[in-house]
Amino acid sequence: MCGCGSPPSALSLAELHATFIGEFLTNLEVKRAASAKTRNLRLTVI
Repeated sequence: MCGCGSPPSALSLAELHATFIGEFLTNLEVKRAASAKTRNLRLTVI
């Protein structure tokens, strides 16, 4: 995952591609037990 360990404010727009965002959302589901509904809401905002 690109930007791993970087604070969100340090990420560039070039790093925010579909794969990165998908991995971020998957990480939220696994590590924080976020639901699919939460994932869909976050994806809509992005």
